[in-house]
Amino acid sequence: ICLSDGTYTEAIESTRSGQAGKPITVRALNDGKATIDGQGVRRPIQLGHDWWVIEGLVARNGPTVIHVRGNNNVLRRVSAYDADVDDNSSVILLWGNNNLLEDAVAAGTGRYGIESYQGANNVIRRAFVMWGAWDGRKFCGVHWPMGVGIGIYNASGAKVENSISYGRAPYTGILVQANEDSATA
Repeated sequence: ICLSDGTYTEAIESTRSGQAGKPITVRALNDGKATIDGQGVRRPIQLGHDWWVIEGLVARNGPTVIHVRGNNNVLRRVSAYDADVDDNSSVILLWGNNNLLEDAVAAGTGRYGIESYQGANNVIRRAFVMWGAWDGRKFCGVHWPMGVGIGIYNASGAKVENSISYGRAPYTGILVQANEDSATA
């Protein structure tokens, strides 16, 4: 699927999986010119299945902006901005195995800029995170201020390569943490 230039308010949601060598691909006709806007009420991009490729899209304004809960997905040349400033949110969340985030920007609000959570062998490559703010008024799990640029949390075998975390993240720019017996940081 190729998206023409413009702003779309319909979310991209996976309804089925692709296959190895035959992924389902959604790309911008012109990189950075097709924007998916969640309008603060929906996840602009939500992949709950396997073998998807997302290329060249901009996503913004969601509870979590890009939410990947599947395996073997590729997000390349994507930009994402402004997750929920009050809830336990991420601008980009990888929650699965063998996912690749490459040549990406995550910026603005959210608890995490980019988070790899409870999966294995996810790769974050050539990413730039500019953390802006997170107030956490709807999340009682941690005390404010708490913000992370790039977080590897209870995930095994994750790689962060050639990436920059920039901004005022009060907790840490890059966090690697395992507090479950099954995870090795």
